[in-house]
Amino acid sequence: EGLLAGGFRTFDNDRLRYTGGIGKASLNLDYYGPLNRARRFRIDGFGLMQQLTSRIGDSNWMIGGRYVYASTQVDFPGVLPGFIDPYQLDLDIGRTGLLIGYDSRDNILSPSTGVFLESEVALARDWMGSSLNFEDFSARACAYLPLADKLNLGLRGDIRAVSDAAPFFFLPYIDLRGIPKMRYQGTRTLVAEAELQWQLDTRWSLLGFAGIGMADGTYARQDFAQTAGSMGGGFRYLIASKLGLKAGIDIARGPEETAIYLQVGSAWR
Repeated sequence: EGLLAGGFRTFDNDRLRYTGGIGKASLNLDYYGPLNRARRFRIDGFGLMQQLTSRIGDSNWMIGGRYVYASTQVDFPGVLPGFIDPYQLDLDIGRTGLLIGYDSRDNILSPSTGVFLESEVALARDWMGSSLNFEDFSARACAYLPLADKLNLGLRGDIRAVSDAAPFFFLPYIDLRGIPKMRYQGTRTLVAEAELQWQLDTRWSLLGFAGIGMADGTYARQDFAQTAGSMGGGFRYLIASKLGLKAGIDIARGPEETAIYLQVGSAWR
């Protein structure tokens, strides 16, 4: 459960892009850790994000910054897992990142052509409002390629890494449809996914997708590596032709379960 408010806006003919949000949430999640055993926990938090990027000349390249702040309280019923230090149960995270990106998509909501790239190098420090000092890096890319008149191929790749001082709930995880959040975590993750979409008419389309990911690293003084994949299919319906916005449902199968997703816009964000 939670409450979130946010927005995206462009200025000066899309030379500046602003994204911001603020919210509060209470989530019940599972932590698996290096032993790969599920432990249910609850995390309550308040957070905000502020991001501003600027176009470089008349190109598709963008540069800017992002600030994220979160105040979190974690509760593990019963005995605390041995790989988690008690200080991680009540934390403030304040981090600032440098963003460099490229965007040639024809539509930011439901693209069918173009390329999107974004990389971020970020630091969490006490003078930014953080209880812990750590570093993290992320890079993601999406390409949308028309193969035929009514057939489009989408390709996605993600790389993420954090330093050992990051809290357990901040570790990157294999982010694929069909795999629960935080199921496969590591200090480093690599994910690749492909999606094929067939346009039936002006409104309806069908799609199929498949992906694979890897999580590895050293956490709590243990080395580990995990891989997992998923696949599935779904449909999209053009709900707002002026915005080019599509919505629909995906059904995905992962290593352990089948999940259903309601999608508004692209599944890749």
